[in-house]
Amino acid sequence: MALGDPVPGAELYIEHEPNDEPIVHAEPGPDGVPVVTLEKGRYRVGVQLGLAASRRLAAVDLLVAGSGVDHQVSLPIDYQPGRSAALKAPLTVLRRTELRLRVIELQARHPAASALREGLVRRRQRLSDARALRDTLIEALSGHLGAPAAIDGMVAPLRWPPDPGLTTAVTFIVPTADGLLTIRVTIRCWVEGGALHVGIGALRADAEVEVSRLASTLVEAIFGALGSLSAPPADVELCLEVAKPSERRSIPG
Repeated sequence: MALGDPVPGAELYIEHEPNDEPIVHAEPGPDGVPVVTLEKGRYRVGVQLGLAASRRLAAVDLLVAGSGVDHQVSLPIDYQPGRSAALKAPLTVLRRTELRLRVIELQARHPAASALREGLVRRRQRLSDARALRDTLIEALSGHLGAPAAIDGMVAPLRWPPDPGLTTAVTFIVPTADGLLTIRVTIRCWVEGGALHVGIGALRADAEVEVSRLASTLVEAIFGALGSLSAPPADVELCLEVAKPSERRSIPG
């Protein structure tokens, strides 16, 4: 098929405003062009494209011709993977007339654009799954530390093939007898071997039970670093804001 040719498999139907209920399904005439007879009034012409045309085309032209009617409107196609494009255009008929309707190819979509859109749709789903896994880890850490979390999201550059692109900095402020201890961790999510992973430094998990174990192991390592004056795990920062003697309180910890 080429630009300017009729779009194969395009279905047309007519809605009468303001009810928006289909009243006519445009049937092909002898020459393959659908012909309908409409009374005076305001309508909307609906165009239903097939999956192949929805993926391949960026826009179509709707042509409506008849006695006293010469209507042409360009309809852009917002491609959604796995869905047939449904397009609509207004139409005003001044008197009862027979109309011939055609849908022709106006603009082809570059194959890379369709492929990229399909990939980005899958990536959005992965991001949704990654956020759920990340939030499970944050909740587990908050429970082990006994402190609420403050989230500072950071989106990594989009590489190909795209990982979830989800990197999140999370801060916990833990009050102690000696001051406020700030624990800042960087949580990363990525896809490996077809499975979604979440990790902090060298620790990683890909299932809810493993996320709980990761949180427990990380908190133990943090407490160990605090007690031995050793470096905390990778992607973990510790900072103590020492309280003045007059501000110190008796807080277990």
